[in-house]
Amino acid sequence: MDYLTLETLLSLELPVLIAAGIIVLILLTISTKNGQAEGPDRVVLCWFTRVKKPVLDRFFAGLTWFGSLWVLLPASAVISLILLNNGQYFQSMIFQFGFLGAVTSTYALKYALARERPDVAPPIDGHPPDPAFPSAHTTQAFAFAFMMFLLAALEIEWISCIVWPMIVVATGVAISRLYLQVHYPSDVLAGIIVALLWPASILYFFKIGVL
Repeated sequence: MDYLTLETLLSLELPVLIAAGIIVLILLTISTKNGQAEGPDRVVLCWFTRVKKPVLDRFFAGLTWFGSLWVLLPASAVISLILLNNGQYFQSMIFQFGFLGAVTSTYALKYALARERPDVAPPIDGHPPDPAFPSAHTTQAFAFAFMMFLLAALEIEWISCIVWPMIVVATGVAISRLYLQVHYPSDVLAGIIVALLWPASILYFFKIGVL
């Protein structure tokens, strides 16, 4: 799979990608803070209320757990232990740095902005106690998947076969946050951007020879 090689990833315009991600995140933060994102956000959440069904309630309530730290922290520890056992210390460090960095920055943004949870419709399982923006479940699921993608590019062959399933699961987690009415679309989009910025920055450090 040529798209999983480190050379292919390093050939991307990483400074442009990182700058674009930061700019979009800033614009999202400003529009959220000023209430400008609320109109489009509510339109999307209203659509999800129209497709609500008991079977989907159960499906998304279960799927959303794959973005929880209760699942992903033990999973990341297992991956790191496997890497360490194989003598891949650098890869283990990179994985944890990217994943935990994305998690930490998301919670910093959450409490700095303190956006309230959606009130378009009653949430299926109740609102989490923390602020809404960005979506931590989305960040965590995508950060985990993106860092797995990076490990595959670093020639960790056993990971390459599960990269795309992980990205599919992360996408499902993002959709579940909207279906369950616990996040606005702008929260979810911000979570994806935060998750992308960390591996992109790590790749840039590779490119300039810092790593």
